[in-house]
Amino acid sequence: MKRLTCLLLVPVLLAACDIPDNPTRQGPSGPEIALRDGQNCYDARCFDFDAGDNTVSVQARRAVPAGSVGDYVSPATFTALFQAALRAPERVNRGGASPF
Repeated sequence: MKRLTCLLLVPVLLAACDIPDNPTRQGPSGPEIALRDGQNCYDARCFDFDAGDNTVSVQARRAVPAGSVGDYVSPATFTALFQAALRAPERVNRGGASPF
């Protein structure tokens, strides 16, 4: 019975870890990834985009400027935004509640 329960739960747990990619379209120079306010994911890379502040961030890192981006970006630009967010300084929690 335990084996059957485990076999039934494994696909459910794996599906819960699947992160959907942002929508894409075919642009003049190849695929383009939709950039939207909030969480953005492509090719197992995710970051948060704040359209109001034009910044990108990943968990536990400060937001950094996104530069000149439109509603759609190339895979290279998406990767560059992700890398910039990863290189941002860590958020410092000086007492108080956890930032997570």
